Amino acid sequence: MRLTQRQPRETGRDYALRTIKDNIIHLELAPGSMVSENELAAAMGLSRTPVREALIELSKVKIVEIYPQKGSAVALIDYDLVEESRFMRKVLECAVVELDCEMATPEDIRRLQENVRLQNFYLENYYPEALMDLDNQFHALIFEIAGITEGVRLAVHPLAKPAICKGIATDSAYEIDRNFFTAQNEHTLPSLMP
Repeated sequence: MRLTQRQPRETGRDYALRTIKDNIIHLELAPGSMVSENELAAAMGLSRTPVREALIELSKVKIVEIYPQKGSAVALIDYDLVEESRFMRKVLECAVVELDCEMATPEDIRRLQENVRLQNFYLENYYPEALMDLDNQFHALIFEIAGITEGVRLAVHPLAKPAICKGIATDSAYEIDRNFFTAQNEHTLPSLMP
């Protein structure tokens, strides 16, 4: 299990939520695998309560399944839900990019271009985790530019991003997952702007 440092002022529940979700996204906790509250709590140095709360939160978005009196399991990938989420995200992001075209400053364009350059570097040099993190930052940035702060949650939600295939980030400059605004060619960004 991958553990990261607990952030200052981060509650046990939030730390457990972030850590468990990260491990699911990076397939350290594989789809269909049973997870033990006790083992997770011990690994993170927490009591069972924040771990249980995190698992309940993840079950609300269908990332974890809770079986009363039996335990919890990482949900199997629901391809219909992934496709529905991808569709909703694409529709939303197209509208957000239209706003970005009107609102983006030269500094915003520079930040987008820098992110895409780094994505291309990590894509060419096979660093899937760094690529996925940069892709999440890219999506969060397009929402930020449009002034839609709550959209960041959708931008980085694991079900809204069908980006993992056998542990490899599949978004590429060639739109492998049909996610239109991901890892675009760095020359595409200026063409989107008026």
